[in-house]
Amino acid sequence: MLTPALYFIGFVGLQRLSELALVRRNTVCLLAGSAREIGAGHYPTIVALHASWLLAIAVWGFNQPVSLPWPRGLCHVAGVCVWILASLGPH
Repeated sequence: MLTPALYFIGFVGLQRLSELALVRRNTVCLLAGSAREIGAGHYPTIVALHASWLLAIAVWGFNQPVSLPWPRGLCHVAGVCVWILASLGPH
């Protein structure tokens, strides 16, 4: 049986993967045009940081109860991310 923590971890993982797919699509479209990427070497480090963060949550939070302030905070941060992505559009 899945614990609430696993649902939370799965939700965060899906949110991060969908954001990654959107960013990748926008990057490919921009680079196909006249855009030039600066600082591309930092991208793998950021992906590794996010992946290790999710792994740490999965390892240490597997059977932990979900404290309501954390999902609420995540929803607020996710809302800000959606606003930022919508503001940037295809950029």
